[in-house]
Amino acid sequence: MLFNGSEYVDYSKPGSIGHQFFLDANPQMGTIVYRQGSFQDVLLRYDLLLDQVVMTYPGQTAVVTLVPDFISSFTLGSHQFARIRADSTTSRIMPTGFYEVLLPGPVSLLARHTKRVEQTYVQQNLRFEYRQADQLLVRTASGAAEVSSLKDMLALLPAHKAEAQRYARQHKLRFRAAQREASALEVLRYYNTLPQ
Repeated sequence: MLFNGSEYVDYSKPGSIGHQFFLDANPQMGTIVYRQGSFQDVLLRYDLLLDQVVMTYPGQTAVVTLVPDFISSFTLGSHQFARIRADSTTSRIMPTGFYEVLLPGPVSLLARHTKRVEQTYVQQNLRFEYRQADQLLVRTASGAAEVSSLKDMLALLPAHKAEAQRYARQHKLRFRAAQREASALEVLRYYNTLPQ
């Protein structure tokens, strides 16, 4: 294997609530495209606090932070991620980093997962808690925007705005936090079937 990077030092504090990784604190089997080479069955973790991909060498305790610029994409279970570089039209809403690809295509649906640490005092003891935040984004050839409502998404779909809106109404799709991802996926799957 031609992986390189710096040693990853686990910075989590004992007694913390949660962890800094995507889904699981333990390494997960995944695939990665690194320096244009595709590697399967690699033990990976995705540190959401630092936006870094971490690899564990099989049968060893060595843990390496992979060089982000060498990573094109990776998977963890059924979740596919791609490294997207900011450009002048999207840099404010989509900084360079890793995004989960929920729906690929000319109009794609992406998720940006991040974590932050909240520090609170409980009975004079400092407590650390990891909190995850997820941002849903639609990306087109002309730009990108965060999706928090159907209106946000329709603004990026001018070619078939009326059809997409009608479809969402007919199928009673809701864009509240709990249903937002599933509703956006359904509308975009429909939109991508329309003649462009």
